Amino acid sequence: MKNFIISLCLLFLLPSLAHALDVREVVTPKGLKAFFVEDHTLPIITLSFAFKGGSAQEAAEKAGVTRLMVSLLDEGAGNFEAEQFQDKLDEVAARIGFSAGRDQIFGSFKTLKAHENKSFDLLKLALDKPRFDEKPFLRIKTQILSSLKSEENNPDSRAGKALRAALYPENHPYRRTVSGMAETVKKLQREDLFAIKERLMAKDNLLISVVGAIREEDLLKKLDHLFGDLPEKANLRKIDNIAPKTGALVKVEDERPQVRFNWVGKGIARKDPDFIAAYLVNQILGGSGLSSRLSLEVREKRGLAYNISTGLSNRPHVNIFSGSVQTRVDLSQETLKIVQQELAKMAKNGPTEEELELAKDYTIGVYALNFNSSGSIARTLTGLQLQGLSANYLKTRAEQIRAVTLEDAKRVAHRLLGGDFTYLQLGPVL
Repeated sequence: MKNFIISLCLLFLLPSLAHALDVREVVTPKGLKAFFVEDHTLPIITLSFAFKGGSAQEAAEKAGVTRLMVSLLDEGAGNFEAEQFQDKLDEVAARIGFSAGRDQIFGSFKTLKAHENKSFDLLKLALDKPRFDEKPFLRIKTQILSSLKSEENNPDSRAGKALRAALYPENHPYRRTVSGMAETVKKLQREDLFAIKERLMAKDNLLISVVGAIREEDLLKKLDHLFGDLPEKANLRKIDNIAPKTGALVKVEDERPQVRFNWVGKGIARKDPDFIAAYLVNQILGGSGLSSRLSLEVREKRGLAYNISTGLSNRPHVNIFSGSVQTRVDLSQETLKIVQQELAKMAKNGPTEEELELAKDYTIGVYALNFNSSGSIARTLTGLQLQGLSANYLKTRAEQIRAVTLEDAKRVAHRLLGGDFTYLQLGPVL
């Protein structure tokens, strides 16, 4: 509790950046929408953008193609081969990055105001005319295959695979990793990269956030120039919404002299009216670090664990509540028992009034850490869009948190934690 109060005091020293941000929802002449924060403090322009639809959109026999494709978007574009393209980026001190998730393709971009025209043109080339040349294609493909080979003998990777198999139906894409499997990646050809890019990277599934030294009228022209030649519509496959299977115990052998338990239960959707109450309950239980109830009971009072935490995860097709604890082999069963007791206790009684108020203060205060740079602001704004939230959420968030009553928290604690969990045990055979 003492650590928690100290953390709160430090957080209140931070300005209320989220509430103070002037976030505009802008629309370009071609109909592209973006969240925009105009800021001339530094001569920098930062973009964060995402395309809905990631590796879950792949055919099973093409698993891994999206990650391979995004890894090559800045490895040569237009008339520039890989090294030439990177040299051009260096000349204007621009940064471009792409990554793939299960449900999104992410992009990031940062440029100096003085070089904005050339920098935007280079990003446009990467988006419109990636080369996917044979040499970088084989190099990146080899790197991914090497990583997949290493994961075969990695206990954590094996545990993740076993847990996904226990949670998700056999043919659901959430069972797969973003990187795919060695047998599918080996068969991928350059043509597959062009095909998945055409399917997933389009204007109708694009979300954009911009922070920096550019006027709104100039930005609208830039965005139409940058994204205007992408396909009009993405060709996304329907993916079934699912709930995680619960009630199982999965054991994965690991020779390391420690045991890790993971537990997964049904979560609460981001758009559900109970989500904010569920978020606060999770913060109290295990989401707020060393000050959480689980940390106090398992780590501080009894010295049973190295670390323990819980979290909520919201994906387009599944919502989960999960937790993890790591401990010594000889303490593993006692640790698991205490964890299960605390889960049951929170489900039955909910939090106390004091816990709820502290969690509200902490949750409101810590949010300012998402706004300590133009990049973090842009990523946060893109995250809001992915969750279906408006820019006004930044101004109403604290009010929504304050509105959660103790009765709400107790009811939602039972809803979130009153069911069964699937457990994973990673460690020596006991």
